[in-house]
Amino acid sequence: MEPFIRSDQYHYIQQQVAHIVQANALINDKEMVQTIQAMARDKMSSVFEGLSGLQQRVLEGITYLEDRTDAEMFYARVLPLVQPFRMPSDEEVKGLFPHLLKVKPPVLSENVDARDMTYLSWFDPGLARKFLVTYRGGELVGMEGSFTYTGQKNICSICHEHEHVGLFVTDTTEFRRKGNYVCKDSIKCNLNMTTRDYLYNFMDDLKR
Repeated sequence: MEPFIRSDQYHYIQQQVAHIVQANALINDKEMVQTIQAMARDKMSSVFEGLSGLQQRVLEGITYLEDRTDAEMFYARVLPLVQPFRMPSDEEVKGLFPHLLKVKPPVLSENVDARDMTYLSWFDPGLARKFLVTYRGGELVGMEGSFTYTGQKNICSICHEHEHVGLFVTDTTEFRRKGNYVCKDSIKCNLNMTTRDYLYNFMDDLKR
């Protein structure tokens, strides 16, 4: 079966699995647990569209989970079906930022799984700019701006989790700048993401 699950969808699945495992560990009422399992299945179905019968059956395996062992076996079936983030080439990135002469994407650590990524972000100290690149409607898009680490935790505009953040600021016009808080650690941010909507909203808002 070809991969059909996005990174953010996979993280959402993990969230629902954790709820089910916790419910089984803490609740003795079997009917209540089954209700939680059914709710998790329905929530998960809401983030997928146009699935084949086989794809649906794979995901519906979530309703039979009881403990961590079941969860690990479920992940083993699902993880190969997660679409990895396609790293853009140097030429593609340069095409996104033609006004910059030496922009270049980073080389990811071997510890980073591309299946956990929805977007790519890096800070270039030479240019003193932070870059953000992702795919939208199958097209590569990106934005860049200044980044000032606050040294504190706040809600990230991209993953909506409470993390160490910095202020990302971009020029919307020659005389106007806009910014918002984003995770200092973009890898952690990617792992937190259970939807792409916040990322797209962040990019749209800063470009207005």
